[in-house]
Amino acid sequence: MEQYRLLAECLLPARMLDWFDLKTVRVEKKGDTQVIHLYLDENEQKADDGEDLRPNGFTRESVFHDFPIRGQ
Repeated sequence: MEQYRLLAECLLPARMLDWFDLKTVRVEKKGDTQVIHLYLDENEQKADDGEDLRPNGFTRESVFHDFPIRGQ
């Protein structure tokens, strides 16, 4: 799972894994390519200035595509 965490750090917006935990990874073959699905779950960490913020756990999953890889 650690290799997928390193991959997620390269692909996702900066510091996103500070607020979300990598829960599951699924690799799917589509023709000649492989698609990697990264599943994240919001963690309980709060920002220093966000005393009134808390995860609600009620959001639907989102899919986003980004090419080329951010900052790489």
